[in-house]
Amino acid sequence: MHFAHPHYLWFLVLVAGLGFFLASREQARRKRLSMFASSRMLGTLAADYSPTRVAMKNALLLAAFASLVIALAGPQWGARLTRVERNGVDVVVAVDCSASMNAEDTRPSRMQVARREVGDLVEKLQGNRLGLVGFAGSAFVFCPLTLDLSAAHMFVEQMDSNVIPVPGTAIGEAIRAALSAYPKESKGAKVMVLISDGEDHRSDPIGAAKEAAARGVVIHTVGLGKPDGEQIPEKDASGNVIGYVRDASGNPVASKLDEKTLQEIAKIAGGIYTHSETGVDMLGPVVEAINNAEKTRLESQLRRRYEDRFQIFIGLAVLLLIAERMVGTRRAPLRLSWPRRAEKRTEVAA
Repeated sequence: MHFAHPHYLWFLVLVAGLGFFLASREQARRKRLSMFASSRMLGTLAADYSPTRVAMKNALLLAAFASLVIALAGPQWGARLTRVERNGVDVVVAVDCSASMNAEDTRPSRMQVARREVGDLVEKLQGNRLGLVGFAGSAFVFCPLTLDLSAAHMFVEQMDSNVIPVPGTAIGEAIRAALSAYPKESKGAKVMVLISDGEDHRSDPIGAAKEAAARGVVIHTVGLGKPDGEQIPEKDASGNVIGYVRDASGNPVASKLDEKTLQEIAKIAGGIYTHSETGVDMLGPVVEAINNAEKTRLESQLRRRYEDRFQIFIGLAVLLLIAERMVGTRRAPLRLSWPRRAEKRTEVAA
């Protein structure tokens, strides 16, 4: 026998506790009666009381409750093989991990907001196949397309501004790296979510977006930061600000959100552009667009499926409760048999 919810079987401990309570109550009842009369007199006064019938009623009640607990645990047997298919969309999320993502114009920082939102995106897109790409001056596929959410979450936690050793922001390389993550034989919808501040350093993002559009990949872009720009803090190992990033002339570098590039990428690849300075629900429109995309078969496998049999134990519990109500606590009164009653009437007539 197999149980769909075996943790409910712990309630059998409560059934055992109820049995102990009923037994203790019957013992206490007998003890109280013995204080008022001797056992011989009790046998005369309560001659029709049956301890055996009381024990039978309690046993039936306990068996009924035990059957209900087993039914709640979901007993199953009679397994059969069924084919299970999962349909969804292939989604690759490309996250900017450059030093400019440390700017704090989006609190607590662009990088932390991006990591938080990607984690929420993974949860909201359950059932789809997800991959992750991190990029700075170069791009790297952190996680290939997978249905395993735990693996995706693990790679999201590793994303930081220090994971890509090459400085800069190469959005074009990120798009091309994401394109390599899609299986060539896939005929379903392919979606890319690009999260960045938009600053690109000579990687031809517009040309990469055209390549994606030619391969049928839709790119949704998400902008982080402010167009006015924000200085990029430098922090020590404890997270304390020890200065700001400076250019070759010693002037502080201000990282600005390049909305124009991100909007152009989304337009070319048939996606949408969203921007949020606070990071609150900035991926809502993107999630809605992905959910409305055409689904394709991502996985097909044979799984063992058990037949539910909880109905049997519910029916048994009902029958046991009915039987418990039908059993009385007193013995049936003794009656004379028919020949004996006839003989007694004859004697009276004489």
